[in-house]
Amino acid sequence: MQKQEFINKILPKALEGLKKYNILPSITIAQAILESNWGKSSLSMKFNNLFGIKARSNTRKATNMKTNEYINGKKIQITAKFKAYDTFIDSIQDHNILLGEAKRYERVRNSKDYKEAARALQKCGYATDPKYPDKLIQIIEQYKLYEYDYDNNTISDFATKAYEFVTENNISDGSRPKDPATREEIWVMIYRLHKFLDKQ
Repeated sequence: MQKQEFINKILPKALEGLKKYNILPSITIAQAILESNWGKSSLSMKFNNLFGIKARSNTRKATNMKTNEYINGKKIQITAKFKAYDTFIDSIQDHNILLGEAKRYERVRNSKDYKEAARALQKCGYATDPKYPDKLIQIIEQYKLYEYDYDNNTISDFATKAYEFVTENNISDGSRPKDPATREEIWVMIYRLHKFLDKQ
């Protein structure tokens, strides 16, 4: 899976997290990239867990895997119990609920930008890696994920559904959603739409 394709796969549910809980999409996408190594980690490939979300003792679907944790600044390897999901979408939805409804992540929801939210994540206890916020910020800036951090009032239900449709059906690559399209880009999207309709 190409990197932009991976981002596009996460984006629709990340936008839902913004609209419903005020979780910045850049944070959701960056966490998925970092925690799953672009969907290539064993946890994400075998169990669709993109965010390294751990399981409770009564979690119905779970798996035990080795992971690195930092205790008193020292990295150690432990075996931990992680949630297992049927699909990537289920994993993103669970991440939205975790950050959106747990009181401990209130500071993340109230952050004014991705830098503040990245630092709040660690302070709230999401990760023990002292460099976790810096890693998220670096990913967000390298791939310009901050461009997806819309104001809640600027994206409608219709626009979200339209975005999901054109990306899922490869009519648009989903990049630069807020930028004007060139004539060439419009021609390509019209051509792809025409090919899509021919298959129906």
